[in-house]
Amino acid sequence: MAKPAAKRTRWVRKRRRSGMLGRLVVGMTPINDNPATKETETSAALPLLIPASRVARLLSISVRQVWNLHQSGTLGPMPLKLQGRSLWRTDELMAWVRHNCPNRGRWVVIWKSN
Repeated sequence: MAKPAAKRTRWVRKRRRSGMLGRLVVGMTPINDNPATKETETSAALPLLIPASRVARLLSISVRQVWNLHQSGTLGPMPLKLQGRSLWRTDELMAWVRHNCPNRGRWVVIWKSN
């Protein structure tokens, strides 16, 4: 009598996607060498407007959490509606994170003052 075939376990290596901030920091290169005016190239790394899925990756949270934060007013930046899609401004999200992620009420005041 033949032995039944052994069940083979297949291990698959999953590659974790680094957030967009991780790619942005790695991809930043100085444009000029003058230390007084160090500019960095960020426009090539990120598009101007990003959907909720990219916002989620940028903030290292789930897409559902992005919408929950948006509905509760915890996510400061408001999305723009463009052809039925909700898109967030990348520069506004980056500035929101730099200002320690204030709620929407405080964020509107900060963003309008800039």
